[in-house]
Amino acid sequence: MWIFPLTATFLGALFGGVVFSFYRRGRNPAFIVWSVSLGLLALASSCVFLGSLGGWTSLIAKTYYLSESILPAGFLASGLLYVLLPRRMAHIWLGFILFVALMSIIHSLLSTTDRSTISLWHQSEKS
Repeated sequence: MWIFPLTATFLGALFGGVVFSFYRRGRNPAFIVWSVSLGLLALASSCVFLGSLGGWTSLIAKTYYLSESILPAGFLASGLLYVLLPRRMAHIWLGFILFVALMSIIHSLLSTTDRSTISLWHQSEKS
């Protein structure tokens, strides 16, 4: 079923753009990191869309894993900390999240993917 992830891609990107427009009005960094998180979730939905149409590849699976389960939560938390904590402490947390994101991306690029698992995932999605 490809229509739901396609819809989620467009809605996530649209909502991320709306949240970013709040930053342009008020210059609160929380809105930037929240829009990045929403953009990542839109990217994850687009991976599901591509995987459901053409099959899951290693690149699509790794991108989905990073953009759906690892990275968005840290950016959502960073936005909340910009609201709750002094800006300097929130900057430190965001620096840590960016470091973890970079390490996650490097680890994902260097890791191997079990093709049989991806093909099983694709077969279960068709049924």
